[in-house]
Amino acid sequence: MADTTLDATALGVAGSDTSTGAVINLSSAEIAATTVYAAISKYTGSNANIASNTQVHLYDANKTTNSTEITSMSAIENATGGDGADYIAGSGGANTLSGAAGNDYITAGDANDVIIGGAGNDTLLGGNGSDTFTFEATSNGLDTIKDFTVNTGGDVLDLDAIITGGVYNSLTALAFTSTGAVALSNLNNKLVTVSVSDITAAAADVDETDFFAASKIFAAEGTVATEIVVVVGEATGTDGLKIWQVVDGTTANDMTITQIGYIEGVSLTNLVAANFDVA
Repeated sequence: MADTTLDATALGVAGSDTSTGAVINLSSAEIAATTVYAAISKYTGSNANIASNTQVHLYDANKTTNSTEITSMSAIENATGGDGADYIAGSGGANTLSGAAGNDYITAGDANDVIIGGAGNDTLLGGNGSDTFTFEATSNGLDTIKDFTVNTGGDVLDLDAIITGGVYNSLTALAFTSTGAVALSNLNNKLVTVSVSDITAAAADVDETDFFAASKIFAAEGTVATEIVVVVGEATGTDGLKIWQVVDGTTANDMTITQIGYIEGVSLTNLVAANFDVA
């Protein structure tokens, strides 16, 4: 198995305009330039399509001076993007695809793939197979997963760079309207699910005022280092799930709450512990 590491910024030296990303096409099919533009609003040189097993430059503007350089590849299974906005398409084999920095678009193939958005707000598709979507300890951006498969044998959210203590309450969701103020010591290093009536409403956005306070669902922040992943969604339906990383430090007023993911098309129903790598 071979690997390729691509720095999209460095690729730009071939033309008079510096590239701001790249396409890495490991798949067996040609990718239309219009498909790339629809995904990440970037242009290929001469607006050309991208052949199978090639990589090309991407640009912010459609200029005649853009490089049309094409790099051919063979037997490549793993790919890493560069600092720009990259479009990465996997092969039919088991790939590890990483976007690195930039707002990337990563679409895997039919095998059991590992997909790492990295920094930036990325769009991720696993395709068929049991795929693993991996989050880093920090600097994840806000990634959108468009085809997550729930239930045993489905896809996996790998969050163990953030938490390793498993799931809270056997993954049974707590109601947003709860006033139990669960102690942060009980939640530390765990994933907890929260049920809301409308994922699109402001109440589905985790904040300290509405989630971490007396007579709220979770207790107020303290002075003991704590890290939690909160997954918020509706009990049924297809409106999606929001994933939040909560970090509380050892001093007052130092809690940070960051949305790191959004999973389209699913609800809390049918989520199982096997869908999470948190141990």
